[in-house]
Amino acid sequence: MKLATIILSVLLSCILSKSIYSQEWIRVYGDDISAYPHSIIETYDKGYLYGGTIVQGQIPKYGWIFKTDINGEMLWNKKFGEYGDVTGILDIKQTIDNGYILSGSTKKLDPYYDPFVMKLNYCGEKEWCKILHLPYNMDFGTRVVQLPNGNYIALLTYFSYNFGERIWLMCFDEAGEILWKKVYAQEDPFIDSDDGDDLLITSDSSILITGKCYYPDFSDTNTYIIRPLLIKTDFEGEEKWTTVWGKDTQFYGHVFTSIEDNKGDIFSVGQHISQNPGGYFPCLIKTSVEGEEIFFSNFPDSVQIGNAKTIAWFADSTFAIGTGWKATNGEIHYAVIKIDTLGNIIKTNEIEIALYTYNSSLTTFDNKVLIMSSAEQNGNFDIYAFKFNQELEYDTIYTQPFVYDSLCPYPIVSDTILLDCEVVGLEEERKVVERPQLTIIPNPAKDKIRVILPEHITNHSLKARFRMCLNPLICISITSLQPRESFPAMISPIM
Repeated sequence: MKLATIILSVLLSCILSKSIYSQEWIRVYGDDISAYPHSIIETYDKGYLYGGTIVQGQIPKYGWIFKTDINGEMLWNKKFGEYGDVTGILDIKQTIDNGYILSGSTKKLDPYYDPFVMKLNYCGEKEWCKILHLPYNMDFGTRVVQLPNGNYIALLTYFSYNFGERIWLMCFDEAGEILWKKVYAQEDPFIDSDDGDDLLITSDSSILITGKCYYPDFSDTNTYIIRPLLIKTDFEGEEKWTTVWGKDTQFYGHVFTSIEDNKGDIFSVGQHISQNPGGYFPCLIKTSVEGEEIFFSNFPDSVQIGNAKTIAWFADSTFAIGTGWKATNGEIHYAVIKIDTLGNIIKTNEIEIALYTYNSSLTTFDNKVLIMSSAEQNGNFDIYAFKFNQELEYDTIYTQPFVYDSLCPYPIVSDTILLDCEVVGLEEERKVVERPQLTIIPNPAKDKIRVILPEHITNHSLKARFRMCLNPLICISITSLQPRESFPAMISPIM
């Protein structure tokens, strides 16, 4: 029976992965299934471990991880949860003991998502698991890292019934017991709709949260614009500084992930929403180790709309960035760009595949860069991986032998890990929140609107502010109003 399971696992691996070019490092995973990627790491044996989600249509069904060799050929894979659990793996890291720590979200307990954190040993077997449950509240487990002392830090989104408490860190010990949880971005009353997207352990023994928020221009404090948000804490979760990038310089945009240089300065990639010249540019922003803004740089220049989602170092202190854009002539480009630390483009490798988005990247032990993405073909999403050398040429196949999963005393088989986890809830009682309804006059609106509030508005930490979004980039905020007071609001687009 065990031999049959191993044979079936090998056959499944052959089906799920394929090489497009025999001598170029491009890999596709999924084939007859549909999956999104979220995270990738290089493991102790120089293989790669991917974390993602198997979907039906665009609805998550199972969490999914899979291990490959150094050439990207699949060795084994594991699904998480049962079909109705609606589970996704959003992050994965190698641990000090060469096991793995995972974070993700699941609907196992109710129709809304709950974060979960799971520890696997080096054989891919579950050691412990915690589901962080708030009944009927949509919460996500976004990122997870391990500290040098062995504790784990998870980045959670919305883990509260208070609408103003959105970015959380939760600390677990090595056995999975919760040590503390703390919420951030609470001191500045103008920070609104904040989200944390990424975690980084920095060289000054700190934790960096990369995210975004809405923040007003002080000439118009009722209009909130999206901006990068960086938060640094110590290992106990105490906040060192919070930077809303561009709040004094009218920089509009957002970033997704960050890395640091040997001085501790921070480089983040994302999108700059520019008014002069107009456009949505892929961009790089640089922030000092103390949270001070240094500069930003757009790349390339002739863009209608674009974005940058991944960044990784080369040994020559240049970056490989996964990006895509629509040029001013209407052409669409997907590329990996090599730039220097000032944002100057050194080299571009355009990818002739209509990619959905970039998700994660890493620098390998031998100074190559591996970037993970996804693409849709006939309604099916496949996971793509591209590996480049320092010249942005596709890496070639390694012919020397490598031994994989050597710490596990027996072959790792592909199977399903159930979410039979310990359930952890909030210590406080649930707060019942009345969701306010607005009356907008006139409807449909033109350049001016009048907003009439309901009898009662939930009062939260943002001082009874009510926010109405005109689109994903711009919101109108209404503050300090009395019940039934009407308010004339100007609709002023950012471009």
